[in-house]
Parts: sequence; C-alpha cells; structure tokens
Amino acid sequence: RYQWTPALSTSYYYGGLDGIYKQHLVNLVYQLPLGETQSLKSDIRFARSRDDGGSNVDNDAFGALFTYRLGAQSFTASYQYLSGDTGFAYIAGSDNALAHLVQINDFGNQDERSWQLRYDFDFAALGIPGLT
Repeated sequence: RYQWTPALSTSYYYGGLDGIYKQHLVNLVYQLPLGETQSLKSDIRFARSRDDGGSNVDNDAFGALFTYRLGAQSFTASYQYLSGDTGFAYIAGSDNALAHLVQINDFGNQDERSWQLRYDFDFAALGIPGLT
C-alpha cells in the first residue's frame, strides 16, 4: 500500500492457496475534500483470480464506489462486475476485495453485475463512537 498524497492511495496485494488458486488485487482510492465537513471519495478495485493447478478458478472482478460525505452522513453509489468461468474465489470468513460484500450476500457469482445505493450514519456525531 502506498500513500501518494493525503488524498490519494494505491495498493497491490497478491495471495493464493498453493496448488488451488492465485489472486492479484489492485485498489485506487482518492478522497477530495469539498469543505470542512464534506468530501467525495472514489474507490476503484480490480481482482484477478486464476487456477494454480488444482482448481478451475478463473475470475476477474471490477468494482467502483463513489461516496459523498456530509458531516456524519454518507451516500454511496457503486457498481460491481464479475467475469470469467467461475465466481470470485475467497476463503469463507475472510475479508475480500469485492465492493459489494455485505452481511447477507457476497455478490461474487460468475458473470454477476450488481449496483448498490447506500446510506450510512456515523453516530459518533451524537456521542456514540463506534456505531455506524
């Protein structure tokens, strides 16, 4: 991970399961301040997963999230697209690079496209830190 400027960071990760699959993850995050309590954040993600001899893993995952923050409120619009012969490969219970990993679904199936509109509130503004 490299922080180019206070507003711009990139990251690259490589991992895999020996003999099963290998995975490359690339991420670009840019946060544009729009005032004292406002910002616009873009988060672009790409993951490439391939067979490493003992599976049929073949997947590319692209995700783009755009978040407008106004004080304690955040509004996010995002898009995710997966392509390849399989769904996104990850070990159950682990964090992964999918933009649309949510509690009830990972939206990581073969050739799946998904959109997300999201609203978040940070309750630290009301004196309850840690609750969002």
